[in-house]
Amino acid sequence: MPQVISVLESFIHDLEEGETEMSEFGNVFGTNELKELLELVKRGEEQQ
Repeated sequence: MPQVISVLESFIHDLEEGETEMSEFGNVFGTNELKELLELVKRGEEQQ
Protein backbone atom coordinates (compact mmCIF):
# COMPACT_ATOMS: atom_id res chain seq x y z
CA MET A 1 0.00 0.00 0.00
CA PRO A 2 2.87 2.47 0.50
CA GLN A 3 3.39 2.44 -3.28
CA VAL A 4 -0.24 3.50 -3.82
CA ILE A 5 0.17 6.38 -1.38
CA SER A 6 3.38 7.49 -3.08
CA VAL A 7 1.85 7.39 -6.56
CA LEU A 8 -1.25 9.31 -5.46
CA GLU A 9 0.81 11.97 -3.69
CA SER A 10 3.03 12.39 -6.73
CA PHE A 11 0.08 12.56 -9.13
CA ILE A 12 -1.77 15.12 -6.99
CA HIS A 13 1.38 17.24 -6.76
CA ASP A 14 1.87 17.11 -10.54
CA LEU A 15 -1.76 18.12 -11.08
CA GLU A 16 -1.47 21.07 -8.73
CA GLU A 17 1.76 22.19 -10.42
CA GLY A 18 0.22 21.85 -13.88
CA GLU A 19 2.76 19.20 -14.86
CA THR A 20 0.08 16.70 -15.86
CA GLU A 21 -3.54 16.85 -16.96
CA MET A 22 -6.62 15.06 -15.72
CA SER A 23 -7.14 13.60 -19.18
CA GLU A 24 -4.38 11.16 -18.22
CA PHE A 25 -6.71 9.89 -15.50
CA GLY A 26 -9.83 9.82 -17.65
CA ASN A 27 -11.31 13.05 -16.22
CA VAL A 28 -13.07 10.89 -13.63
CA PHE A 29 -11.52 12.45 -10.54
CA GLY A 30 -10.66 16.01 -9.64
CA THR A 31 -7.87 17.01 -7.29
CA ASN A 32 -10.24 17.08 -4.30
CA GLU A 33 -11.47 13.56 -5.02
CA LEU A 34 -7.91 12.31 -5.33
CA LYS A 35 -7.00 13.92 -2.00
CA GLU A 36 -10.00 12.22 -0.37
CA LEU A 37 -8.93 8.90 -1.88
CA LEU A 38 -5.39 9.44 -0.59
CA GLU A 39 -6.71 10.08 2.93
CA LEU A 40 -8.81 6.91 2.80
CA VAL A 41 -5.80 4.88 1.72
CA LYS A 42 -3.66 6.38 4.49
CA ARG A 43 -6.34 5.65 7.13
CA GLY A 44 -6.65 2.08 5.90
CA GLU A 45 -2.88 1.70 6.11
CA GLU A 46 -2.86 2.97 9.73
CA GLN A 47 -5.52 0.47 10.78
CA GLN A 48 -3.51 -2.55 9.63
